[in-house]
Amino acid sequence: AGEEVAMGGSVVVDDTVRLLFRVLFQPTGGLPGVAFPLSLFGELRGHNAHCRSLAARCAVARLRDMFAFDPRRAWRVADSVWPTISWDDVEESLLEDVVAMLRSWLIAAKRAPPAAPAPVVEAPGRDAKAEAKLAVVRLLAKLPLHRLSNTEHLLGPPVPAHVLALLAQRGVERDSQ
Repeated sequence: AGEEVAMGGSVVVDDTVRLLFRVLFQPTGGLPGVAFPLSLFGELRGHNAHCRSLAARCAVARLRDMFAFDPRRAWRVADSVWPTISWDDVEESLLEDVVAMLRSWLIAAKRAPPAAPAPVVEAPGRDAKAEAKLAVVRLLAKLPLHRLSNTEHLLGPPVPAHVLALLAQRGVERDSQ
């Protein structure tokens, strides 16, 4: 009981773990020391903003730790869990931490040997650096970057320049509404 089992690319979570997560996550401040499956964090989207922000902080901490041991897994998990996190509810400081984390992941991918496998896809022959840039752009595009106060610094190199262009375009769209 309580284990994640991969089946056909999706994650099946034990019902006991799901129940404990639903009942205890928010009142205990995320149950420190207990690593709930990240796939459960999407279930908190209907909870209050504080709980959703707590889930985001926990997910980011888990991804950061995961990257230290298995970068390829961290990229894949981030790609799958990112849409389940309510990024609009997080504090600016956490957004800054997330952008800094992604920058560090991108730097690590750029420093990888040329023959290193691509971080997100399993396809042989894919360029790891190019794949990392695409993944970072995909992840950053889902964040409310307009809330950052120091975007030029945070989104400067090595982050691809078109992320700033995307941010500017979104600003124009917001202003025209």
